[in-house]
Amino acid sequence: MSSAGGSIPLNALTFKTSGSTNPAVDITRARVFYTGANNYFDSTVIFGSSLSPNGTFTVNGTTYLAPGTNYFWLAYDISAVANIDDTLDAQLTSADIDGNSTFKIGTTAGYRTILGSYCFP
Repeated sequence: MSSAGGSIPLNALTFKTSGSTNPAVDITRARVFYTGANNYFDSTVIFGSSLSPNGTFTVNGTTYLAPGTNYFWLAYDISAVANIDDTLDAQLTSADIDGNSTFKIGTTAGYRTILGSYCFP
């Protein structure tokens, strides 16, 4: 966001589960958290969620982007029957900002591996 001007509404973020081994089995829900200008994860403010993400999925919500940097965090809920050693990853494909579809395809380096301690019978 430009550091000048007022806040602008963000209505949706669209992702892909690209890089995930088996999202249909491993992921039960995706949630996006918003921490404003704070660059640390905090689950206090949820932007929105999507059930059973597999491939392209959209997380709808409403928040106002403040001037400067705004931080969002994508988190997956792991299925109780997830496959140990499968990988989880995501790619941001677009954002609906003030009714306009803004495309900024991006991904961060790396992925997460499902460990046995994440799965509960």
